[in-house]
Amino acid sequence: MGHGPEVLERAGHYVLGWGSQLGTGFAVHPAGPAREGGTVLLRLNLPGSRWPRQVIPCRVVWTVDEPDRIGFGYGTLPGHPECGEEAFLVSMDAGGEVWFEVTAFSRLSAWYARLGRPVALLCQHLAIERYLAAVAAHVR
Repeated sequence: MGHGPEVLERAGHYVLGWGSQLGTGFAVHPAGPAREGGTVLLRLNLPGSRWPRQVIPCRVVWTVDEPDRIGFGYGTLPGHPECGEEAFLVSMDAGGEVWFEVTAFSRLSAWYARLGRPVALLCQHLAIERYLAAVAAHVR
């Protein structure tokens, strides 16, 4: 992502403010930074799309805001098409290099996700790529 504490702060607070999700096209409710124990509803907004906008419920299970790492992780709640967790972590190594990592594990739980497994897996991959691109663009 870059080098130094300023890059860590800029990227980390963008991530804590749901920037990676907002930058990917998700609406986030309620607005505000990720808070441990908080429930959040994500909704994918595709401009010009007539597809139904599914509400995706998640709960923030941890947050971290330390001098060398900033981020959070959330788990899915009933109604989410998958069952699992995602983590979004910005960290700075001993040399001052700043990294952004997305870690996820899940299984498809909704019938429509299982039925369209190849498409669902492609969507997961694309979402992670877009998370990374959104944070990189913000830091630039």
